[in-house]
Amino acid sequence: MATTTKNMVEIASAYTLIIHRLIDNNARDALNTIKPLSEAKSDIIRGLKSLQECARYAGDHAAYMAINDAIERIESGKPLRDFV
Repeated sequence: MATTTKNMVEIASAYTLIIHRLIDNNARDALNTIKPLSEAKSDIIRGLKSLQECARYAGDHAAYMAINDAIERIESGKPLRDFV
């Protein structure tokens, strides 16, 4: 099946939504002291790596790289506040 531009946009939107929800929910938990910051970052990275594996198995290289960039930004020490 050929992938149309519309399908590609829908796929990218789905990945983006999941990434934002994953980061947002965990960052808010940390900011509201529901969980320690280190645990929130660990949960985010673990979730992103799982999503990245889904992208890899789906053959979606662009999503894989975008998720990798998000992981690198979080691992670099960028504050979670910047993602919320």
